[in-house]
Amino acid sequence: MVNVPDDVLAAATKIERLMIDDPHAYTVWDVLVMAIIAERARNKWQPIETAPKDGTHILIHYKNWLGCENLVVSAYYDENEETWIHVLGSGDADNWQPLPEPPTA
Repeated sequence: MVNVPDDVLAAATKIERLMIDDPHAYTVWDVLVMAIIAERARNKWQPIETAPKDGTHILIHYKNWLGCENLVVSAYYDENEETWIHVLGSGDADNWQPLPEPPTA
């Protein structure tokens, strides 16, 4: 069984209520499946070319100048420097993903 987050379930329920008069509308389960697929895709590593370059902090994967692999850090793109800025310095990244949601408790 899939554990559906409460906010996704609430959104799907609202959408179903809006579409209740349309017999061709998606069911709540169709909406949930689409939301879950979209969320899983959102949390996968993506090519760095698709990363936001508006100052948004993201996770990046890169190799440092020593060639160490599998370094993952929070970073943002600096348009003036034309590079990714992070706590370990700066450098070229190869993949990225959004930051996870912070803990609620």
